Amino acid sequence: MMSVTDSFGPMLARAISKGSKVLEKAQAQNAAVVQSNIIKGIRSQKYVTNWPSLSEATKKRKRKLRLSPLTLVAHGDYSSSFETRKHDNTTYEVGTNRPDARRHEFGFEAGGEPERPHVRPALKDSAEQIKENYVRAVSEIFE
Repeated sequence: MMSVTDSFGPMLARAISKGSKVLEKAQAQNAAVVQSNIIKGIRSQKYVTNWPSLSEATKKRKRKLRLSPLTLVAHGDYSSSFETRKHDNTTYEVGTNRPDARRHEFGFEAGGEPERPHVRPALKDSAEQIKENYVRAVSEIFE
């Protein structure tokens, strides 16, 4: 007698051995997508329509110092500070160690700085590609 486990068991065993590497690759791709969208969002000012304008004092200071007039951009070092770190085979982290990052993303009411979200919208913009990467990974595992 032939049972479902006769054909499914070996397929499942192959999927398990192949799965971790394929999923790790998908995780790395997804982290790169998020990082790229954060950087592009800042540099292109994609999310600026949802941000309050820079104060006149900030605009004046940036002009005087010959800095970029763009929001969240002075020299370009903030956007380039976002990086991807691998913690283990399944966990990747996208972020920055810049102390002003949280203040830019969420605002700082006591300091009079409004929130200018750029990580959260970039993550939202990445969702479709992340889903596609996982679907492709699962399809590859069960080939």
